[in-house]
Amino acid sequence: MIFFLILFFLLKEPEIRVFLKEVSEAKIKSEGKILSGKYILTPPVYFKVERGRIFLEDFCGQRIEGGTIVHLKPKDNNLLNFEDINYRGALFLIENKNKMLIINKLPVEDYLLGVVPKEMGPKKYPSLEALKAQAIVARSYGIFKIKKPMNKFYDLCATPTCQVYGGASAEAELSNKAVKETKGIVLIDEKGDVVEAFYMATCGGHLAYGKDIFPLGENSKDFPSKPCFELPFFEIKSNFKTELKKEGALLSLLWNGDFKFGIEKYFGIKEKKDFCRGFLNFFKERGKDCKSLFSLPLFKDLYISYLKGEKGENLLWQLAYKIYFLKGEIKNLSGIFSYLLEDKIYLLQEENPFCLNKNTILFLKKNNEFLNIEKLKIYPADKINLTLYNDNILSIEKEEPMIEEYADGRAEKARWLIFLKKEEIASKLNLKKVEKIEVLKKSTEGRVLKLKIEGEKKEVFLERLDVRFKLGLPEILFEILEAPDGWYFYGSGWGHGVGLCQEGAFGMASFGLSFEYILNYYYPNFKIFTYKY
Repeated sequence: MIFFLILFFLLKEPEIRVFLKEVSEAKIKSEGKILSGKYILTPPVYFKVERGRIFLEDFCGQRIEGGTIVHLKPKDNNLLNFEDINYRGALFLIENKNKMLIINKLPVEDYLLGVVPKEMGPKKYPSLEALKAQAIVARSYGIFKIKKPMNKFYDLCATPTCQVYGGASAEAELSNKAVKETKGIVLIDEKGDVVEAFYMATCGGHLAYGKDIFPLGENSKDFPSKPCFELPFFEIKSNFKTELKKEGALLSLLWNGDFKFGIEKYFGIKEKKDFCRGFLNFFKERGKDCKSLFSLPLFKDLYISYLKGEKGENLLWQLAYKIYFLKGEIKNLSGIFSYLLEDKIYLLQEENPFCLNKNTILFLKKNNEFLNIEKLKIYPADKINLTLYNDNILSIEKEEPMIEEYADGRAEKARWLIFLKKEEIASKLNLKKVEKIEVLKKSTEGRVLKLKIEGEKKEVFLERLDVRFKLGLPEILFEILEAPDGWYFYGSGWGHGVGLCQEGAFGMASFGLSFEYILNYYYPNFKIFTYKY
């Protein structure tokens, strides 16, 4: 089997047919001419279905009967545009029950350029290794669908039902690099067949057994139920503790806690009564009165703080800090934490590490306030902010807490709580009234595989992913708590739980693990294989 597959791919890179939308009318644009059979069309070109036939008309009014299938391709390698999205390859318009199916046909590698950034946006997941893992599973899924298409017209759709595809308009530099550097790499089973590589956003700390979720899947039995990768954590301690606000704490560290020395050295101010003259001299406003200072934005901000009750000394700290910052002596850097080695912090996508010291100030951001703490626990992929002075770390601020020690524990849907009123559930399931909800079957890790909803004179049974979709829940890994007027659903994860966990893959990649390691963890029963097309 594998020999014939290799032979097939050696001959030509496979093309994939992606269903975009079903419409009655369409407008196709391009920066150059559009070819359709023997016709050369000037865009924009308008299409309309009439009496089971597709008619096309260009902006000059030229009208052509295109039949039941219209094939469009750009001249001179331009892109085609449908509903303000650019697409590589060709577009097919196929008449279907007096409407048109809009289908994009293009080489698999070009298709992936529009899939990877929509499935794992490079801005949110700025890791080449994580994006490489995503590219490989998306390629495997796509090629599997070419072998076993959704129907005779197209192989798969462009929505989360299949995998999200945004055309050439979605492409990004980092995800393009991930696709190109993994060209032809797929996951195969023991027979050498390309795998329908399931994946999801967040596994809620634990992967699902494939057979529980997709009982008819070709390789479902080979997707194991196992915990998401458990990340190590790093603890940073500081000897510095202060009641000052963030700006004051940072300058206190720079000035060794000697406020008077810092003010004298930096502003040339020796006494409190000399503040005004010292500031005037510093800002080269000699000969003017203190009111002139309030024409400067810094002083306007501080005066507003003063009117709100801030103490004078803290305002001076803020002023000095802002001036340091504006002069470029203090810098702020936001990044993704990777790991800690001795006294050096490594960030994802930063070539060089940054140096810690025993007095580096630690902040935990809570309710938009900076809380000074003595110990800070950080996991790979945590978002942190550093305040730097000559590449030394003055402070570390952690933006968000880790919910669990699993690699997807910081995800948006790592934990969720949804309340559904009885009337809502009745409406979703077309019942007059809902009286009781009972879980009939759960998986080993706690996913709800069968649910019974009792109505007034009717019972509804939901199984597997129908539980999620019919009730509108992020996942089926949840517990239920009854309330007088409805039910609370307290759950974990986002998706179906089978295969690669995107959040988990990003956590692993942030820690420095390769795409091979990531794939072997989430797909232990499959092999990584490269087609040379």
